[in-house]
This record gives sequence, C-alpha cells and structure tokens, in this order.
Amino acid sequence: MLSRNTLSGHRDVILKTGTVPAKPVRTATLDVSRVEQLSLCVRYLDNNLNIEKNEINNYVLKEDFLQFVPVNSTTCQNLATVILVTLKNLGIKCDYLLGQGYDGAAAMSGNFKGVQSVIREVHPAALYVHCSAHSLNLALAHSSNIHHIRNCIGIIKSVRNFIKISAKRTELLKNKIKEFLPETKWTKLTSMCETRWVENHDGMLRFSEIYKPIVATLKELQLFIDIETSSKALQLYRYVTTSKFIISMITATTLFSITLPLCKIFQSVKCDLSEAVDHVETVLSEVKDMRTNINENFKKIFNKSEQLFISVNEEE
Repeated sequence: MLSRNTLSGHRDVILKTGTVPAKPVRTATLDVSRVEQLSLCVRYLDNNLNIEKNEINNYVLKEDFLQFVPVNSTTCQNLATVILVTLKNLGIKCDYLLGQGYDGAAAMSGNFKGVQSVIREVHPAALYVHCSAHSLNLALAHSSNIHHIRNCIGIIKSVRNFIKISAKRTELLKNKIKEFLPETKWTKLTSMCETRWVENHDGMLRFSEIYKPIVATLKELQLFIDIETSSKALQLYRYVTTSKFIISMITATTLFSITLPLCKIFQSVKCDLSEAVDHVETVLSEVKDMRTNINENFKKIFNKSEQLFISVNEEE
C-alpha cells in the first residue's frame, strides 16, 4: 500500500478503475468471498530528482495500484462517491485530477449519469477516456465470435485445463515438448481469459507453436488405464486434429500475431499516445492489405494448415 502522502504533491493524476490492478477492464467484480469490489489505480507524473545537484532531471510517468474497495451499491452516484472518498482518505489531492479511464459500460461512461460525468461535476478537468486496451478487447472478441474461431478458442481452453489439473499430464506434455521441440523455451500451456485478450494472444500463439507435442500428449493419454482420462483425451484429440480446428487456429494466430504488439503497448504503463496511434495505423494497414490480397493470404494459411494436418494424421 502506498503511503498517504506519496501522491499528494503530484499535479497530474489520472484515475483508473478495474478488476485487475492498473488494468481498467471492468468497474467491479466479485472476489472469492463473493464481495463486490473495484480496484483503484492512479497514473501520475513523478519527478526524477538528482539528489547530488538537488534538481529535477525529468518527469517519469508512473501507474500504481492503490487498493481494492468493497462496494455495497453499483449505482453511478455511489461508485463515484466511493472513488472520490477513497482518494481523499489516501491523502490524494483531487484538485489535480486531469483524467479518468474506465471501460465503455454505460454506468461508467454515460454523459449524463455515468460515473465519469458525476466526477466531472466536481472536477471538470478530469476528462474521461475509454480504455484503449478494452476497446481492442471488444473488437477482437467481436471478430472471434465466428463460430469456428469461437469453438477453436474453447477447445484450446479445454485442452489446457485438462492437462493442467494433473501433474502426470503436465509432465508428459513437458517431455513431449522436449522431444519434438528441444529448442523452444515453452514447457507448458498458458491460460486463456475471457476479458484480457493479451492472454488469449499468448495462449493461442503458444498452443500453435507446441501443437505437435500437444497432439502427441493427447494420443498417449488415450492409453492410460483411467477411463476418465483416456476418454477425455480421445475426445480432445479428435477435436484438435480436425481440418476445421487447424484452419481456425492458423487463421486466428495469423491475426493475433499482428495485434499482439498493439495489445501490449496499450497496457504498458509508459504508453505513448503518438506511438500507440502509429501502431494502430500499422495494424489497420496490415489488415487492409490482408483483405486486399485475400486469395493469396488464405492460400498461405491453407497450405500451412494442410501441412500441419498431414503431419499429425499421417499415422492414422
């Protein structure tokens, strides 16, 4: 926890709330004890003091998590009050509040009764900005709603959960990765998240990179004596070795490899507006180019998918 006077002297303070520290994805969520709460974070400028010369060299942009705050009511007025009272109790001068960032939910972004409008009645300079990372999340979630892509992501989550819950399965996958891909740094699958698409980027890209060891793991798990393990492994094996799954996976990873750098930039503490805009333009240009040359690009995706399909089904 930051001390009460850590931020009190800073002139530029931007308020952010969300379910994850320093990542404003949603306003509030239930914790494991079923208590509704929001996370409170601040983004501010800190001076880089040269102690020897007793002078400020430059200013450094920082972003810190303050605390989780229980909320009994999620009305706009109450949320705004909770945020302002909590900041005051922490000794932060809201007179210098210059911005506030949330997701695009009406309760937070509403121009008349949203949290941001309530706070701006007290602090007019606190301009509201819809979190760019959340906007990208929404765009990717919408584009991934095509049922083949949605099913592909769901299967990847199922495979990851199936292997993770067992130490034997995890160790088997680790050994298969060493056998098939001795040079890779990966030793396990990573999680996939409903809201944080940067994790879905990483999860999808890693799954495709270690795809062959995963298939080999599922194939060997079918030989286990335990009926539950063998039957589930067979079911997942049949899913991940279909042409629909492989084409969907390669298509998704092709797009995710383009949007991953942008997603990470948006969630960086030192996110620079001009740099972010340049990256957005680059991503848009690449996507437009993919659409313009759709036949050529899909031919590459199909050829790659075909080779992968043949390699995992050649023994069938």
